[in-house]
Amino acid sequence: MKKYTLMILIVLLAALVVACQQQPDVVPTIAPAEETPVTEATAAPEAVATEAPAEATEVPAEATAEATAPPAVQPVAQFCDVVDPTLINLNTQGIYSEWQADCVAATDYADDTPDIRGLPQHITITFDGRASDTHQAGEPIIYIIPAAAYRDLWDAAQNPLVGENLDALTRWIGRRPSAVSPQNMPVLPIEEARAVNDLAVQGQFLEFDEWEGIRFVARFAQDPHPLTNEGLRYIFQGFVGANDEVLVAAFFPVTTAHLPATIEEISAEDMAVIEADPVAALALSGVELNALTDADWQPALDVLDALVGSLQYGGTETEEEEVEIAPTPDGPPAAYAVVTGAAGVNVRSGPSTAFSSLGVAPFGAELELIGRSVDNNWWATPLNGAPNGRGWVSAGFVESFNTGGLPVVAGPPLPTPVPSPTPEPTPSAQTAFWVDRTQIDQGQCTTLRWSVANIQAVWVYEVGQSFEQFPATGDGSRQVCPSATTTYEMRVQLRDGSITTQRVTVNVTPGNRLANTNWVLANIGPAGLLPGRPPTISFGVGNYVEGFSGCNTFWGNYSLFGTDGLAMSVGTRSLVACEEDVTAQEQAFLSALHSTGAFTINGNELTLRDSGGVELLRFLRQ
Repeated sequence: MKKYTLMILIVLLAALVVACQQQPDVVPTIAPAEETPVTEATAAPEAVATEAPAEATEVPAEATAEATAPPAVQPVAQFCDVVDPTLINLNTQGIYSEWQADCVAATDYADDTPDIRGLPQHITITFDGRASDTHQAGEPIIYIIPAAAYRDLWDAAQNPLVGENLDALTRWIGRRPSAVSPQNMPVLPIEEARAVNDLAVQGQFLEFDEWEGIRFVARFAQDPHPLTNEGLRYIFQGFVGANDEVLVAAFFPVTTAHLPATIEEISAEDMAVIEADPVAALALSGVELNALTDADWQPALDVLDALVGSLQYGGTETEEEEVEIAPTPDGPPAAYAVVTGAAGVNVRSGPSTAFSSLGVAPFGAELELIGRSVDNNWWATPLNGAPNGRGWVSAGFVESFNTGGLPVVAGPPLPTPVPSPTPEPTPSAQTAFWVDRTQIDQGQCTTLRWSVANIQAVWVYEVGQSFEQFPATGDGSRQVCPSATTTYEMRVQLRDGSITTQRVTVNVTPGNRLANTNWVLANIGPAGLLPGRPPTISFGVGNYVEGFSGCNTFWGNYSLFGTDGLAMSVGTRSLVACEEDVTAQEQAFLSALHSTGAFTINGNELTLRDSGGVELLRFLRQ
């Protein structure tokens, strides 16, 4: 048997596209009997070489109907016609007790309310008794959406937002990032992103068997307010297919003990600091949350990663065929047993736990009985592929019926016992702490790694910080992006209660040519700059970028790669309305920043180019 992953969705979608493009042959329709036949012929055109008959030929009614009957309209296949929700499989990793997949009807695009909406026919997966029509905002949900149909729906309404977000997600996933923008991440569907994404942390690229995506923890807020666990969600955005044919979007509420549950739990002193500069406070919180491990979240982020990655279409089958317990075709046999063990019962090759298990009969399974062991503690049942064609189940895990006439059946000889291994001495503690690169340029990142065994506890933290806030697990890693030379420490509590520490130092070379530089726009395409205050941009040390876009202020983050590679993700943080031409220039400026792929600095001149080398913007140093 073979394993069917979500890639089968693409095969089905391809069939859907072909089905939609094929045109049916015109099928003649028999004319009604009462239709009057045409009795006079129309004169033949002069271009016809043959001579017209002397008398008009009567045209049968059937021919007239055949010529005028329109082709039959064939139904157009929908997403759920080829992707059956009942064939979707998912492992909730024990987080949720149940789940269900539903086909959801398309909703028309509408922007006549504050909440713009519109989705093609798609599939949702909901949890713990919720269905697609009873799901509430903020509850866990997974969407499976045909990307092209989603884009076409919004493009037809002259709204490019969905198409832009799909393209932005494709670019993000293509970079295989180890971090994400601290805010303004593209998120779909729009129904799950009703406000401003002002926080995004714990970004990570995820690659599964046949598909990939990015996950992060984020919140959406209508206005700046203190950060708590309220509204925090694990978000996954990914695609299936070589051309991103299917969008998979997952949303799960998460919390962490490192944040207050509600605003009411924030102290007056902390609230005063937040209110003095809410933007800076939120940015600091983002840095702190990025330093947490997957296990510091509830549910753990890596467990949610596994839940998303378990999504399959069509089920799983293994290369080896399992031993199959054949059902009785004509009702229960004369002697039979019903499995009562909550976890099922092992079907063994002989009447003893010393024999190997051939498989597990689940709770409630009905088994035919053909014999008993001499001590009456085991029942024999027919089993294809087993030694002598039978398996054995313990009488203590089944309820038997009609067994009075069963014969005693001899089992196979006991397997040769394996001698018990000589007890090994208690292993000594093993500790290792290292960093991928001890020398980085300013603005770059590296990864701390550790491996410990036979210990009680371990913490990994920056020297000077409180170690209790940074617990770790046995084998782990953590990405760090220090702006200056920094020493990190691993603290280990051994089994005897003693403490040992190890340190590594990351040396940071001020090598970020953009760090702490300020620029004013000098050229933006052939149209030139509008008179007035020109846009500006400033690059910070910690990969932050901010500036003035001609009408509003903006901020975001940037990353350097290679010798001259540059990528930026920015968004406005003010909502000033300006003249139409100023607004158009601002949009062109921000779009150019998002399209940047490389930069050059020549003296006091900074030039930004796209990935193809085409100049986008030119600045002068301030």
